[in-house]
Amino acid sequence: MGQKVAKRSFLLVAIMSIMLFAMSITAFADGGMTGLKQTEASESEVAISYNAVTDAAGYLVYYAGSDGVWQRPYGRTEVSQLDSRTNQATVSGLKAATVYTVKVVPVFVVNGAYTADENQAGTLQVFTSPNAVTGLKQTKATAKTATLSWKKVSGANKYYIVNSSAKIVAKTTKTSITIKKLKTGSRNTYYVCAVKEFNKKAAASQGMGLYVFTTPGKPTKLGDYKSGNYVWKPTESNQVTIGWNRSKNDKYYSSGYRLEIYSLEGKKIKVYDIKSGHTLYKKFTSMKSIRNKGFKCRVTGYIKLNNKKFYGTKSSWKVIIPQPGFKMTRTGYHTVKLNWNSIKNATGYTVYACKDMKAEKPVFYKVKEVGAGTTSCEVSNLTRQRYVGFYVIPTVKVKGKTYKPAPTWTIYGYLN
Repeated sequence: MGQKVAKRSFLLVAIMSIMLFAMSITAFADGGMTGLKQTEASESEVAISYNAVTDAAGYLVYYAGSDGVWQRPYGRTEVSQLDSRTNQATVSGLKAATVYTVKVVPVFVVNGAYTADENQAGTLQVFTSPNAVTGLKQTKATAKTATLSWKKVSGANKYYIVNSSAKIVAKTTKTSITIKKLKTGSRNTYYVCAVKEFNKKAAASQGMGLYVFTTPGKPTKLGDYKSGNYVWKPTESNQVTIGWNRSKNDKYYSSGYRLEIYSLEGKKIKVYDIKSGHTLYKKFTSMKSIRNKGFKCRVTGYIKLNNKKFYGTKSSWKVIIPQPGFKMTRTGYHTVKLNWNSIKNATGYTVYACKDMKAEKPVFYKVKEVGAGTTSCEVSNLTRQRYVGFYVIPTVKVKGKTYKPAPTWTIYGYLN
């Protein structure tokens, strides 16, 4: 998780640069040249425009850094080598996040020769954008926030956080920021642009993008046998399967889940780390500490960022009580005796039977309720030449609370 998003092509940068300059860059001009202004900026070049001078054949463009040494693009020196024939020009080969002075000199044709008129020259200050941000990563996630960090960019004095709609959502002078008011279980794309601000103007670098996550939402249907999220058949196997559903509002699959197993009295028994967000269940062997007793459990999804887990909203606790393992014995033409093992903390048992398991819709009826000390029951009035089925439900009481298991399995046989 937390993978980088490919740079969004130069479109975002172009839009950002044009927008910033259109809103804030004004002209600083003197001499005969008028309307000089900077229209675009990147890490290595600037674009300028100006009002055309009447009868000018073209223009020479000079630029100088803090050393005050004038030079022209591409090392040109001759007046006949015009830098522009229109009312705009681009100066390339510049250093990132650097202020330059640009001078534009109109050139005229006098007696068949190009002549530069320094008396009509105009100057303005321009500046380049910083280099792009590096080292961008998400360092923290909560249900509603995401924290990003990156390396300091030389020459940048501010950073803009931009969403996938190219809207600036935050500005900072630091190399980290926490984005707030996000939705739980969300995945969004954000870009960080390094910005050079100068004379109330701003030039932004190309945005570096990242998928940004909040922590997962609350899992549902934990241990719900009607949803296929619970299997425990003591007669057939000691294996228990506990499943759950991911939050319906999550926009991504969690990195994994933590399943906690506790005794009914609240003692921690086992914690499982499910290392795949696509695995929505855990199978484990019924431990001695829960066999014929039951347990309670809860599950929590997590997002893994830079090898650190950030846990989401915990599920509700789910109490799991096992049905007792039992066997049936034929005691007459129409009768069967059931014997089962006792369940700890049981206050009684309820026996259910079905006279025709092969019916289109098998119907179970309650045979009888017996006390905690009773672990057998005879069922009569059964129909011969039918598949008959049975299950037993214990009632368990722990710390004043009463629990019953889900009827997840039955035992059945044929009465000849």
